Amino acid sequence: MQFETVQEKQDYLAFIKLFPQYKHTIAFCSNKSEKHTYIARRKSIRRSWALKQATPKGCQSAVNSRYKAIHRRGLTVDHIVPLYGCNHNGDHVVCGLNVAWNLKGETEKNNCKKGNLFVDNKNSLAIILSVVNKQLREKTF
Repeated sequence: MQFETVQEKQDYLAFIKLFPQYKHTIAFCSNKSEKHTYIARRKSIRRSWALKQATPKGCQSAVNSRYKAIHRRGLTVDHIVPLYGCNHNGDHVVCGLNVAWNLKGETEKNNCKKGNLFVDNKNSLAIILSVVNKQLREKTF
């Protein structure tokens, strides 16, 4: 299999290490749909790994309850400060945490529109501070 970048090769090797049963099917994928399936799986694994790395020990139960509360309202979960935030130029500028006070409910359309764009503005900071203050008062984390 030919790789366009070193990162693509590293991602492939990490994917095969986790899912060895796909080694031969991916290495010899002949059409675009098979390659897109591989890319989608690779992105999913990368996202899961990023979530795990961004969640501090002891915060998982608070994060899970926040996810459930947001989903109950029919919204999708949005990280106020993205896990891998980029500016308008596409430069990586920030790494957010997967903690309860960094999560808010958002419609799927607005969440997809925002993506991993991080705009450093007072509104984002105000939202985080209000949630942290509320949780400090209630001692819910």
